Order: sequence, then structure tokens, then C-alpha cells
Amino acid sequence: MVRNRARKTSIGTTSAEVMEAAARAVVSREKSLHEAALEYAVRKTTLFRYVAKVKTSSDPTSVSFRPHYEVRRIFSDSEERMLLDYLLTDQN
Repeated sequence: MVRNRARKTSIGTTSAEVMEAAARAVVSREKSLHEAALEYAVRKTTLFRYVAKVKTSSDPTSVSFRPHYEVRRIFSDSEERMLLDYLLTDQN
């Protein structure tokens, strides 16, 4: 059994603060998209998505810079708890 799983990708490792700073730099025209992506070490495509979110939003301060991974979930919270309880019960 693997005890320490090694990450294979860097998806989701960029903090929201860094992503927000990069997007704000592009929106305020301080930096180009390419320059901001290099300086803040974020992917250009991801930064482009967040910049588009800020530009099209009616209230740019309300834009969330955190990824929304709940769309990939398999089980709901209650189903996960039920599965956990089932697995932890003694199955003799």
C-alpha cells in the first residue's frame, strides 16, 4: 500500500492570492498576459480564464479565484460519511 502518494500534476497548487494578483495586473494593463503568467508562475490558459471572469463580471471584487472542484465529485458529503461508516465497521 502506498503511504505517500507523489503528485503527478501541479493542478490546483496556485494560491488564490497569487492568481488574483496576476489577474489584476493584466486587467489594469500593468503587464501582458504572457508577462504576468511568467512572473507569477501560473499557466497562461488558467490566467486567461480568470482575467475574462474579472472583465465580464458586473462586480469585479466578488470574483472567486479559487478552483471549483465540486463539479468533479463522485459522492456527496452524506454518501461519503455513509461509506466511511460502512468501511470502518468491523466486518468479521
